[in-house]
Amino acid sequence: MSSTLQAELKEKLAAPLDAVLAKHGGDIARMAGGSGSLTAAALQNDALVRKIAEFCHDALPWPLRMAVKKTVFVDYVLANRAPLIAKLSVPAAAPAAS
Repeated sequence: MSSTLQAELKEKLAAPLDAVLAKHGGDIARMAGGSGSLTAAALQNDALVRKIAEFCHDALPWPLRMAVKKTVFVDYVLANRAPLIAKLSVPAAAPAAS
């Protein structure tokens, strides 16, 4: 995928993808076999990220879903998984203050 297309997709998909992740984060984690949270290690799995991207594409608003083919969207998410990992990952638990 060209860098120009990547930049255009990032500009157009950032907010809708964020909304899908916020609304369906728990569902996505359960789909991945978790109990409601995902780890960064789990999101390094290409097959899992592809499955999550397909789910997210289906949850996009209809006009956007029709404008962006699923294969292009999945390739975009696979190439830009760092933000996805940051939004869905559970940080390591901080030690309790005494």
